[in-house]
Amino acid sequence: MILFIGTSPVVRLFVMNVLSKIGRYLTMDMKQVSPEIQDLGVANGWKRGKWPVIALDCKHETTDTKIGKTRTEVRCDICGYRYEYDSS
Repeated sequence: MILFIGTSPVVRLFVMNVLSKIGRYLTMDMKQVSPEIQDLGVANGWKRGKWPVIALDCKHETTDTKIGKTRTEVRCDICGYRYEYDSS
């Protein structure tokens, strides 16, 4: 827990924002998937027209993270899913 005694609201907001971003980067670097995130596997194996409904219905901006030379993770933290694809 962090105490902000005698600190301006602007500084508190800035520090909390930075800490939030650091936490997201650590999670991405460790390639952990929280229990709330549904792992859909590798998209390269999905048949044409057989994409998971959760990914098809998602209207949010996804986060694409390069996790290898040709491998990318796609994730929507709002809908709660992730999948990977290989561009090779």
